[in-house]
Amino acid sequence: MSAEFTVQTDGLSNVIVRLNKLDPGLRREIQKQMKDAASPLVTTARTLVPAASPLNNWGNWPRGTGTYTRNAASRGIKVEYKGRSDSQTIPLLTFVQKSAHGAILDMAGRAGGKTASGRAMIDKLNRSTGHEASRTMYPSVFRNLPTVFRELEQAIAEVEEQFRKQVYDLV
Repeated sequence: MSAEFTVQTDGLSNVIVRLNKLDPGLRREIQKQMKDAASPLVTTARTLVPAASPLNNWGNWPRGTGTYTRNAASRGIKVEYKGRSDSQTIPLLTFVQKSAHGAILDMAGRAGGKTASGRAMIDKLNRSTGHEASRTMYPSVFRNLPTVFRELEQAIAEVEEQFRKQVYDLV
């Protein structure tokens, strides 16, 4: 099963840059509205993080991050108003997992295990969570994308209206 959603926003990044020059406070408000529109992604992904550690013996792995806690893995899930751009796309929002434990929980096994212990870890994660990679982020996007896009379209329409008002006030 696949689904495809698109939002056409030709020139939106230029509008936001110009809006920042006219009214930085309004630009910050628009960014907040866009983040709020995407908040169902964060909420759903956080509910998919297991309370109990899906692996034994995390120890200080990875890189001295301490043992697994649901709170730390959940706090790492965020929507940011930034991202890398190429010549074709300028990202408005980026849905990220910043916690090392959360990233491992979510994506381990995506490329397959290269060693026996790696495959065993992936099997244990799959069994304990009941899902293969991606275990939290993608399911959240899949469940909420239509709603998020509708709310983003509303926020974008607001940006356009506010920008028009700012421009007409200058003329």
